[in-house]
Amino acid sequence: MGYGLAAVSYDRTGVLKRFSDRRNIGFTLLADPQSTIIKAFGLEDSGYAHPIIFVIDTSGIIKKRFSGSHYTERPSVSSVIKALQ
Repeated sequence: MGYGLAAVSYDRTGVLKRFSDRRNIGFTLLADPQSTIIKAFGLEDSGYAHPIIFVIDTSGIIKKRFSGSHYTERPSVSSVIKALQ
């Protein structure tokens, strides 16, 4: 089973491009400077976007959501990999 990766950030395109180039990011970074997508998914708390991972199937159905209750909490890599297997 294959998966595509993308990340959404409230940073502008230029900031994301520089970050991607510096860190050699191998997936799509989407700029959402007005936080339209972030707010639509309820991923903002006190002005900070929550780190969150959605596993979405090829039909667009969210199969798994990884998130913490605070923007400083991050899903563990092992839990995400386990869900993808």
